[in-house]
Amino acid sequence: MLTEDSRLAALKAAGLTQEGIQLYLDTVNAPSRNPDSRGINVRGKYPSPKVGKAIAFESRTIELPMMLDLEFNDKVKEYLDQLAPVSVTWLHNGRRYTSTIRADFLVLTTSEVVVNEGATEAEMLEKSAKHPDRYVRLEKEGYWDDLAASERFKQLGMRYVIRTERSLDYTFTRNAQFLSAYLQVDEIPPGPSRTLREALDS
Repeated sequence: MLTEDSRLAALKAAGLTQEGIQLYLDTVNAPSRNPDSRGINVRGKYPSPKVGKAIAFESRTIELPMMLDLEFNDKVKEYLDQLAPVSVTWLHNGRRYTSTIRADFLVLTTSEVVVNEGATEAEMLEKSAKHPDRYVRLEKEGYWDDLAASERFKQLGMRYVIRTERSLDYTFTRNAQFLSAYLQVDEIPPGPSRTLREALDS
């Protein structure tokens, strides 16, 4: 768990601009989100030992596996749920458009700050069909990109990543989905981290 001084030092070392640092700190100080349940997804909160507070998730199929991956990744110093709003702009047929995004996780690693957005392959295909000049699949790298978001966060000294089910380890995802039963909706369960760690390390 980072102190204010160690967090600020890490953000500067990661190469964030002053605007990027302020965005990160705004996210740190923002109230926790109240996750929404959508369809078959189950919302909940996970009491993160790494962060020292409850982290909310809105999807057990994408966000929960992403969150557990961050929790047990030794290169991750801190991760925050739903960063502060960021405006992005892009051109379509010669016209400029602007939208506001709130990505799922803001991640401070040992070397950089990464903005993680979770989505299903179906959602990305739909977005790409509507806005092919913004959402593209990078076949060589094997992942999707939001060109407008990537450019905006690059200006802040951050890297933007979209994670779908294709980028999540199958076994890890299966374990995370199974263990999500321990995470009570809108309730912090007593000490699940030990159970999760034992299962994921087995």
